[in-house]
Amino acid sequence: AFLAYSERSRRLEGDLQSRMREIEAQKRFTETIVDSLPLGLYVIDRDYRITVWNRKRETGMQGISREEAIGRTIFEILHRQPAALLRREFDEVFATGRMQQFQMESKSSGEVRTYRLSKIPMRGESQTVTHIITIGEDITDWVEARERVSQTEKLAAVGRLAAGIMHEINNP
Repeated sequence: AFLAYSERSRRLEGDLQSRMREIEAQKRFTETIVDSLPLGLYVIDRDYRITVWNRKRETGMQGISREEAIGRTIFEILHRQPAALLRREFDEVFATGRMQQFQMESKSSGEVRTYRLSKIPMRGESQTVTHIITIGEDITDWVEARERVSQTEKLAAVGRLAAGIMHEINNP
């Protein structure tokens, strides 16, 4: 009986270790996905503590390592906005459950860059907002392309107007 118990115990221990390896592999896979995104991403909990900080955040505007950021409050890490404003933004998402999205400009890299920031509510099983995912995307090239298109459209409109005026002058 003792041998059967011992054998069953070893089998359970082996199953447990195998399952723990699977969980760890899945965790590494998920981290790799988050780190591969071409955007800065972090997640905070209801205590404003950072629970996820992707590698793009390390090389981006802040240059703060994941190890330095995880577990600390967002107010200890981010200083570009007043803490009160940042807290209000997060509190609104926690309270309303609605995503926030806005643009901001930064000169931290030496040149003016435009970023789209999105604060996305993350809900638990009870549908209560438990975390907020913040994504920062550099949209400078897109904004500049949109401005070039707008300028081209304005020039085309001026050209059409001038052609119409010339036509009226030539054909009274």
